[in-house]
Amino acid sequence: MNRLLFISAAFAAILITFSATISTAQTASFAKIPDELIVRSLKQHDPLLAISVEAVLYKLRQNQALTLVDVRSIQGFERLYIPGSVNIPLYAVKTKTYLKSAPVVLVNGGFRYAELENECRRLAERGFQVSILDGGLPAWQRKGGELAGDLFALDEMTSVSAVAFFREKDFENTLVIDISPARSEASSRLIPYARHVPGLAGSGAQAAALSKLMAENKNRPFQSVVILNETG
Repeated sequence: MNRLLFISAAFAAILITFSATISTAQTASFAKIPDELIVRSLKQHDPLLAISVEAVLYKLRQNQALTLVDVRSIQGFERLYIPGSVNIPLYAVKTKTYLKSAPVVLVNGGFRYAELENECRRLAERGFQVSILDGGLPAWQRKGGELAGDLFALDEMTSVSAVAFFREKDFENTLVIDISPARSEASSRLIPYARHVPGLAGSGAQAAALSKLMAENKNRPFQSVVILNETG
């Protein structure tokens, strides 16, 4: 898998990974994918479920009761985590009734918010006070939050598989930017809503256009930018 250039910003820029080489047979197979799997039915993430890193840090500094629940795998948690957080699988949070005693903040690697939102609503119905850390661990690190473990694990959170991307594609909060010199048949077919901003080098019109797109979206909760090119 080729890795794309990572763009530093005030919010997460995610890289989408596809096969580095698209064969004729693969290109033909794109045309067989049902339209309902490609068409985007726009949805909104619920901004009321988001809590910013700044808000969490403020509450912790004020010694307000708050529990950070990291819902990633135990392997991911052991490799990198927020000191003081606890690792509980998302499906198991509802069984931890002791968490009802204080507000809970769900933490993951960012980008994949749909499943967390669905569980937030179910937990609220059971009496939990729960929200989602906007931007996940990468945002926590960018905003000055302390992390323990292997910081190189953050690099892996700047890539998203094609499967994960298509699970989140319907949300308006996901801005997709194709930086390839010319849009490929695969990109045009599978991600017709992507903004085409060819090239990232230098400080020319392309870079300015990309910066403008990102600036226009940076203040929206649960905002992610997915960047792809002709190879991944």
